[in-house]
Amino acid sequence: MAKTSTKPALFTVFHDGSCSHWRTRIAIYKMEARRGDIAIAWRDVSAEPDALAAFGIDGEEARRRLHVLDPDGTLLAGADAFALLWSALPGYRRLGRLVASPGFNAIAHAVYDSGCAHAFRRVRRGFSERRHGHRGAATEAGGAGR
Repeated sequence: MAKTSTKPALFTVFHDGSCSHWRTRIAIYKMEARRGDIAIAWRDVSAEPDALAAFGIDGEEARRRLHVLDPDGTLLAGADAFALLWSALPGYRRLGRLVASPGFNAIAHAVYDSGCAHAFRRVRRGFSERRHGHRGAATEAGGAGR
């Protein structure tokens, strides 16, 4: 029988459950939280597009970045959200502290922001092409798109 926690949630994580990569990562983080007996509330913004509306964040923006709501009501996003999440999880605590450290935090923000923006554009472009029946110029030309 799985152990269930009756403790109040340490914080709430808002994630994009429609993305297979993030579903996998979140499943791993949930396992780590259970292993450490850490109560975290998990909310899938693809299933709840208005989950962050009170913070002025629409569904598309919510899916673009990981968000964490701390117990004080402060909403963290991107690298700061990961730093808080990771610092709470047993297998990720050192990484969380590193990402939160002043010298490394600016680098973490730059890497997260550039990587997420690129990935989000790529996913949206692929979705748009599938929806409109396009395969991409390189593929149609019989070239390097594969």
